[in-house]
Amino acid sequence: MNNTAAYSRIHRGVSWNILSFAVISVVGISVNLLIARFYPPWAFGVFNAVMAVFVIAGQIGAMGIPNSMVYHVPMALSQGKPILPIFAAGLSISAVGAALVIGLLHFGQLIAINSKLDPRYVSGLSYAMVGIWFFSINKVMLGFLNGAHRIIAFAIGNAARYLLILASILYCIRLEYPGESLPLCFTVSEIILTLGLSVVCIHEASGPLFPDIRSWLRRHLHFGIRALPSSVIQDLNSRIDILILGLMKTADVVGIYSMASIFALGWMQLIMTLRFSVDPVLAPLIASKRMDELRALVRRVKWSTYAAVIIAMSVSIFIYPFILDIILHKPDFGSSWMVYCLLAIGITFAAGYIPLGGMLQQAGYPEAQSLLLGIVLVINIVGNLLLVPKFGAIGAACGTAFSQIAFVFLLRSLVKSKLGQWI
Repeated sequence: MNNTAAYSRIHRGVSWNILSFAVISVVGISVNLLIARFYPPWAFGVFNAVMAVFVIAGQIGAMGIPNSMVYHVPMALSQGKPILPIFAAGLSISAVGAALVIGLLHFGQLIAINSKLDPRYVSGLSYAMVGIWFFSINKVMLGFLNGAHRIIAFAIGNAARYLLILASILYCIRLEYPGESLPLCFTVSEIILTLGLSVVCIHEASGPLFPDIRSWLRRHLHFGIRALPSSVIQDLNSRIDILILGLMKTADVVGIYSMASIFALGWMQLIMTLRFSVDPVLAPLIASKRMDELRALVRRVKWSTYAAVIIAMSVSIFIYPFILDIILHKPDFGSSWMVYCLLAIGITFAAGYIPLGGMLQQAGYPEAQSLLLGIVLVINIVGNLLLVPKFGAIGAACGTAFSQIAFVFLLRSLVKSKLGQWI
C-alpha cells in the first residue's frame, strides 16, 4: 500500500467512524441527560459508577483479544491467509475469560453487601452482570471487523450499542423503573448487539477452521495477555476518577462530576475514531520499515487533529453552561462547568497524540504499550487520591487532566526508544 492509498483508506474509515461517532455522541449525551432530568442525582451517580465497572470488567473478560484481532487480521488478509480460525479462536478465549470475570464479580458482590458501600451500587451492578459477558464477546467481534477493515459494519455496530441503550432507558423512564435498575439497559443492549454482530462476522470470516485454530489459540493468548494490561489500563484511565470519587464522596458529587465527564469523554471518543482508522495502517508501514511514509502520516494526523480540536474545544467551553441550563433547568449541575474546563484542557493538550496512541502496539510492542498506559494510570490515580479528599470534583478533574498531559511526553519517549524516531 503506497502513501496515497493509505491516506485514502484512512479517509474512508474516518468518514464512517465520524458518522458513527455523531450517533454515539448525541445518543450517549442524551442518555445521560435523560437520566439527569428524570431521576435524582444519586441515580445518575449510580448509573455512571456501574457503567465504569461494566466497561472495565468487560475489557478484562475480552482478554486482550480485540487488540490481537486488529493486529493479526489485517496481516493475514495481506498475506492471503484464512481468517476464520483467527475469529473462532479469539471468540473462544474471550467467552471463557468473560465467564471467569463474572464469577469473580459475583463473589465481590457478596463481600460488598456486608461492607459500608452504598447498597444501591451493588443492586445496580446486579442488573448489569449478565451483560458483561456479551460486552466482552462484542468487543472481540468489533475488533475482528476493524481488523478486516469492514468499516461500515464496525461503525454501525458501535453506534447500534448506544441506540439500544437509549431505547432501553426510554423504556425504563416510561415505566418508571427505580433508579438502581437503570444499568439493566447495558445487559439488554449487549445481548441484542451480539445477535447482529454474529451474523455479520460469520459472513465475513473465511477459510478452513482446522487445523489452524489450535495454533491461533496459542497466538491469541500470547498476544492478548501482553496487550490486556494496556486495554484495561486505558479504560481505567478514563474512569478511575469516577471510581475514586464514588469511594470518597457522595453520589451527588459523582453525579455532578459525571455530567462534565460525559461531555469531555465525548470529545475523547471523537478523537479516538481517528485511531480506529489509523491503527490498521500503522502496522504494515512499520513492519515493512517504510519510515518516510510513516513520518508523513504521523505529521498529517497529528497537526490536523490539533487544529480541529483547539477550535472545537474553545467553543465548547464557552457554550457548555448555556446548554446545561437550557436542557436540564437544574442549577446544581452548573458547578460542573469548571470541572469541564479542566478536563477539556487536558484533552486538548493530548489531542494530536491520541490517534497515534496505539503505535507501540501496532509496531509489535504490546508490553511497551502497557507500560505507557500503566504509568499514565499511576499518575492519574495518585493525582486523584491526593486531590479528591480536599477538592472533590475539581481535584479529580485536575488529576485526570495532568495525566493526559503526561501521556504526550511518555508516548514520545517510548516511541523514540523502540522505533528510533520522535513523533
